[in-house]
Amino acid sequence: MSNQLNLCKFMKINLTNHRPFLGKWILEIIMRTFLFAFCFTLLSLAPKNSLSQNAEIVIDEDKMVFIEEIFKMISDQTDYNFIYPDDFFVGLGKVDLKKGKIKVSELLEMSIPKEEFSYGFSNKKNISVRKRSKQNSSVQNLKIKGVVISENGMPLPGASVVEKGTLNGVMTDFDGNYEITLSNRDENTTLSFSFVGYVGQEILVGDNNVIDITLKESMNELDEVVVTGYQTISKERSTGAYGMVSSKQIENKVQTDILSRIEGLVPGFSLYRGTPAVRGTATFNASTLPLYVVDGAIFEGDIESINPNEIASVTVLKDATAASIYGVRSTNGVIVITTKGGIVGKPVINYSSTLQITPLPDQSYSNLMSSSELIDYQMYIFDEALSGSRQNSRLEMNDVNKLLYAREDGEITEDYFNSEIDRLRGLDGYSQVEDELLQTMITQQHNLSLRGGTEKYQYALSVNYQNTGSYEKDRSVDKIGMTLKNTLQLADWLKVDASVIGSYNSYDNNVGISGLSLLGGSMLPYQLLKDEDGNAVRWENYKSFEEVDRLISVGLLDESYYPLEQLDTRTQTYKNPYVNLNIGAKIDVTESLNLEVRAQTEMSRSSLSDYSSIENIAVSRLINNAAQIDENGIITYNIPEGGQITETFGESYSSTLKAQLNYAKVFNDKHDINLLFGAERRKVVTGQKGYKRYGYDPDNFSYTNIDEVGLSSGIFGAEIPPYGYFTYTSVEPETIEEENRYVSFYGNGAYMFNNKLGVNASIRMDQSNLFGTDPKYQYVPLWSLGASYRLNTESLSWLDRLKVRATYGINGNVAKDVGPFIFTQVASVNNYITNEKQAYVLSPPNESLRWEKTNTTNLGIDYSLFSNRISGSIDVYKKSTKDVLGNVNTDPTLGWDSVLKNYASIDNKGIEFQVNSLNIANKNFTWSTSLLFSYNKNEITNLDHTGQDVYNQVIGLQQLVGQPMNSLYSIRYAGLNDEGAPTAYKKDGTIVNSLESLEVEDLVNSGTYTPPYSASFSSSITYKQFDFSFLIVYYGGHVQRDVAAGFYPTYTNPYTFNTNIDKIHGNYWKEPGDEANIYTSPAHLSGTGDSVTPLWEYADLHVQKADYAKLRNISLAYNLPQSFLETLNISKLKLVFDVQNPLSWNNNRNNLDPETWTDQYSRGTAIMPTYTFGVNLNF
Repeated sequence: MSNQLNLCKFMKINLTNHRPFLGKWILEIIMRTFLFAFCFTLLSLAPKNSLSQNAEIVIDEDKMVFIEEIFKMISDQTDYNFIYPDDFFVGLGKVDLKKGKIKVSELLEMSIPKEEFSYGFSNKKNISVRKRSKQNSSVQNLKIKGVVISENGMPLPGASVVEKGTLNGVMTDFDGNYEITLSNRDENTTLSFSFVGYVGQEILVGDNNVIDITLKESMNELDEVVVTGYQTISKERSTGAYGMVSSKQIENKVQTDILSRIEGLVPGFSLYRGTPAVRGTATFNASTLPLYVVDGAIFEGDIESINPNEIASVTVLKDATAASIYGVRSTNGVIVITTKGGIVGKPVINYSSTLQITPLPDQSYSNLMSSSELIDYQMYIFDEALSGSRQNSRLEMNDVNKLLYAREDGEITEDYFNSEIDRLRGLDGYSQVEDELLQTMITQQHNLSLRGGTEKYQYALSVNYQNTGSYEKDRSVDKIGMTLKNTLQLADWLKVDASVIGSYNSYDNNVGISGLSLLGGSMLPYQLLKDEDGNAVRWENYKSFEEVDRLISVGLLDESYYPLEQLDTRTQTYKNPYVNLNIGAKIDVTESLNLEVRAQTEMSRSSLSDYSSIENIAVSRLINNAAQIDENGIITYNIPEGGQITETFGESYSSTLKAQLNYAKVFNDKHDINLLFGAERRKVVTGQKGYKRYGYDPDNFSYTNIDEVGLSSGIFGAEIPPYGYFTYTSVEPETIEEENRYVSFYGNGAYMFNNKLGVNASIRMDQSNLFGTDPKYQYVPLWSLGASYRLNTESLSWLDRLKVRATYGINGNVAKDVGPFIFTQVASVNNYITNEKQAYVLSPPNESLRWEKTNTTNLGIDYSLFSNRISGSIDVYKKSTKDVLGNVNTDPTLGWDSVLKNYASIDNKGIEFQVNSLNIANKNFTWSTSLLFSYNKNEITNLDHTGQDVYNQVIGLQQLVGQPMNSLYSIRYAGLNDEGAPTAYKKDGTIVNSLESLEVEDLVNSGTYTPPYSASFSSSITYKQFDFSFLIVYYGGHVQRDVAAGFYPTYTNPYTFNTNIDKIHGNYWKEPGDEANIYTSPAHLSGTGDSVTPLWEYADLHVQKADYAKLRNISLAYNLPQSFLETLNISKLKLVFDVQNPLSWNNNRNNLDPETWTDQYSRGTAIMPTYTFGVNLNF
């Protein structure tokens, strides 16, 4: 023990050579916090003032001894001393001891007659033994105490503890503790434990005075516990719309982040293309992400820094009653995360590990042309556009065009041309890319946790390591995480807790070339990385071989491009430590009233170093391009020789201080009242800065400044091809400093009558430096009202429960990049006239700035049928958002042509339902299913949309009144004419052949880019030791443009042609009559320009449904039998095999996967199945 104290006392932290930004004290605080928490947990593992530490006593032989001898034996082998009067145990017989080891607690229990004596600690090492008085012995014998917790160690407040057969009962307190005085005690005395949402238990009291109970969750969704971050209540007593995910559901998934693990488990929550959303989007400029709350405090960090294996539960708050207590950041929903805590009992060690294997992307999904197909297409383009013209000899040219020009100029024979073309047709460079640059993606994850504690103190410690692999060789990312959580009952009226969440992400990778980019078509299929002898192959890259050789001959840098030699010419190094310290205390003022105080601090620092050596093609090319050579051959390097480095540093800091009064009491077993009032103060500080250096030497950190003004103005006579005019603007990382402050006051009240009729109200007042100074927009509260009624179903045997809910209230949202004061940004380059720093206005001051308000109405039903075999919920809602920030045109003479103001409106309407079924349940076989469905209709009801031309209307997603957000507009396609040119319909049916002939009114709204529908179906089967489950997710009702729209020959430089294209473009117009097929691509029409190409690219022909469904995961687990594990001293061992994304269905003509589709130009990288092997064991 003393060694532990000395270790923690004398460890010191010295910081040197640390870059000051928000201050080196941030890192020092992080390190000291970690050290304090580590030592706190380390000391907790030393002997405490409780016999539950399970110290063991060695008995060397079978013998009969007196109690005094037993005390001496314990004192000799431990630090414990016993205090009792002389002759205290006169008249007591000897105790029969057997050779072996026995725990101290068990030895004392069998040695000291409980009817006559009691014992306890007078300090940390002394045990006092006292005689019971007859009266006290009788009363003490009737008192039973303990704690009621869930399977994941969370206390269950309000659990019922009843002496069976009597009216004698109590409820557990806020921490799950109870104490009951029995009316009678005999061999049949039984205590009944129950809690809404959990399977009840009945326990014979026997000789026990302390009974701790762990209740298991029931299958009934109505009976779950809602953790709002401010309070914990049973869902049966709630009026709001919540979605809950239990610890068991989370643990059954293998994804490395929590959001992926809860996808498909909560109605109204979607994770489309990796972006979380709750009940749609209702803003243009403010945050669209849900608010995260972790262990009772708002979480500002990266949600992926939280280890999903350490999460006990997730609650998604969806309506106003559920979320409005979080004020101006609750419109997008609130995701409340509770991490696992300590447990009462002996220490439990858990180890889990997963190995995830993802094969290389399926090249066939990219649907790129083969060498032969692309050569045919290139020959067509040459005949149509290039024959007779010439490319500037200083610029690159692909091998096929070189052969075509050489044949045309008579430099090679027809036979040689044909043999070389045939040789190129047989080459496959993509297979070399897979062999040389890519690999199977492998991700490893290891988690180790320790949990334990006594009735007074519980602890939880976990560490995890994750190595996230990449398809690119040697480009993995390391992540180390740590969680510490301690809870200490200092007194009957005082309980404190402290937790630390920490993570450290890092990588140091060579990124000089991307194999995935090459595989995706950024190279031609007949280009090779290595020749037949294994030597690296040289490519032309922007400049021709002849031009590169000329530059070398005049003394400039060598720009010879060998892709395989580029890999280590660019290195990226990233480091990101993060720590979250959360400390709380609960003071019981009375049995019904307590005060909670909580403080949280988050700190994060990131650094990214991106260094390219002079051998990197981009660096050497830039230096050469800017160089000038005079008539004497003297070279002037306007970009200094040497490497180039860009470094970016970011820091964030947040602090939260919250105080809250809680009152809970049940009157006459019918009137259940819960009240809370609180105040909260928060501050969030973020910053970023960085720089770019030229002529950088990593050995001595030297660099050379450049003439930014001269380079941005332009240089004549430079070596850049083809015309020698060079201009360059150095782009440095933005410098950002932001500080957002909030002060809030809030309250919530709930009343439940006879466990049937419930009402709820909440109110919150927020103040922030993000709001305007106009008094009429200040001190405007956000509030909600809710009611629920549980109908009497006793007359209907098939209907177990039916509860109706109704809520109404106002949530808020706030944009963090605008404010009541002027926002400016310093430009990355100086003014080209004055050579002084210059800045520009991002947004002008706005004293009327206020939060965006969302009025939410929710009607819901919770039900349970056929003895809980079927359960679920149905919710209908409407969210009307007012004062949405939108751009309004202003007088341009003021310095800006538009400003952001609170005036726009957006509506979201929807329905959600969930059906859970327990199909089969017996001793050896259990089968359950769950179906979720959500629909959200989004509509912009007010927005100032100034007129724009046809082209700008179709190239991007539009926000227009009367339409859903992210609407896609298209041109009415009329097919190709007899010359292979695209045409279009006007609104009146007239056919035109140029973009200039169309008006905005001629366009058609093709639909929304955001899926209004989402659904999931999951099933779980347990057979003896085997667990089998799967999850199917669906997103639909939205649209996307087809891959055919993303290419038009005019847009591709026919001289260069250095990228591959989709096979679908091989179906192009060649002769009259081909236009009969509506999907035939246009001919190459030289000189037509932009007036024709959009008629094809943005045609409604190419808009298709984006509905898709995926088997998100399928899992098989095997739990080894207990009879086998007992021989290994292991309490649990589970083996898992899981496959993510093995099957998919895409409802479109060309089988485009909406999750990876890049919109028009590339199909993206195929999402491959991920095979996971896992093990989970407890000691």
